[in-house]
Amino acid sequence: MFFLRCILLILLTLLITPLTRVSATAIATDVDGSYRGIDQSVHHASFRYMTDFSLWDTYRNLVPLVDLLYPEDAADLAASLVQMGKDGGFLPRWPIGPGESGGMIGDGATIALADAYVKGVTGWDAQAGYDIAKKQATTELPKGGRDGVADWVTLGYVSTDTSTSSSVSKTLEYAAADDALGNWAAAMGNASDATAFRDHARAAWHAVYDPATHLMLPKTKAGAPVSVIPTGMGGAYTEGSAWQYDFMVPFDTDGLETAMTRPVLLGRLEQLFTRFACTGKSLVFPSPYYWASNEPDLFSGWIFSTANDRARAGRWLRWAVLSSYDEGPAGLPGNDDGGTMSAFYVFATLGFYPIPGSDAYVLGSPLFPHATFGNLTIDAPGASKKTNVPLAATLNGAAVWPIVHHHELANATLQFQMQ
Repeated sequence: MFFLRCILLILLTLLITPLTRVSATAIATDVDGSYRGIDQSVHHASFRYMTDFSLWDTYRNLVPLVDLLYPEDAADLAASLVQMGKDGGFLPRWPIGPGESGGMIGDGATIALADAYVKGVTGWDAQAGYDIAKKQATTELPKGGRDGVADWVTLGYVSTDTSTSSSVSKTLEYAAADDALGNWAAAMGNASDATAFRDHARAAWHAVYDPATHLMLPKTKAGAPVSVIPTGMGGAYTEGSAWQYDFMVPFDTDGLETAMTRPVLLGRLEQLFTRFACTGKSLVFPSPYYWASNEPDLFSGWIFSTANDRARAGRWLRWAVLSSYDEGPAGLPGNDDGGTMSAFYVFATLGFYPIPGSDAYVLGSPLFPHATFGNLTIDAPGASKKTNVPLAATLNGAAVWPIVHHHELANATLQFQMQ
């Protein structure tokens, strides 16, 4: 699957030139508004119909970055995803050109649409998008949508019987999508759906969490956990290891801390980074520990912040940036994945990071003493490569930590006290 993604991205780079500020995204409408949809029929749109969304990657940070900085582009992006849902009967995983590649796993489109809605991006058919997202979260569709929905609805997780590979990854990705769907429902005023989807999301990751090993383990339909090699890549874990997927619950870090206990969570997070730091990075062989170009790892360092361990948040978030990014030819930690690696750098160096599919951002450790970001001013006097510990933060003079919300960042000043 990894090599398939590389081939697809190479072809995408060779054949399609991005025409908007949205990285690795192409406008597919002709001058009269016509476009060829994923059903291969010609339709007409009143907006800029876009395609080439590497959603497994970009929903995590690139889409939230566009929602924050370029709401007009975000509206067309959301409208395009909804239109694909109308044309094809499902929200795509990875549309390329006029078709759906079906690449990767999860339900990144639902998270991307939820992120746009809860952050106030308007100008697209949110109700139609929600109806399609809800349907594919609860129904096995004849073409497209989520895999293993029957398991998801009846068992609350994707079993190894149904999915011989990627079962844990699918479970955690669907949990993230259901939580986002719950946030979307709440913002639309649908309290019952909001509760149902959020509860399902939390129950799902608990279903594959093994308290004996503190790992997210694959399970059979009968509920029996299947042992794994924690550092083994692949199998139940898409492009990753059990170590890396142990922390891929960005929407419920408090619940993860409760389940693991604080000492275990912080200790295992520390090992995720130190074991990679001690072995060094390779441009050829992926790391089973922290891997800067691996999407399931991107949120891990921010859990130090949610657990209020500011010293380690500063140390490892700064290290993740300085050890993996520079100005040279190898300045990105691998494939940019549609702008995902670049978006991580932008957020990490500014000192806050999105919880995708929600209106929340986690505070971290800004690299720059001063920055302006849209209508947001960030002041962190003394911040540098070595001055990395965020002792305190204020938003418009009021103390905040570790979460700030999207609406609070409009015409705001975020200040960090650094050590």
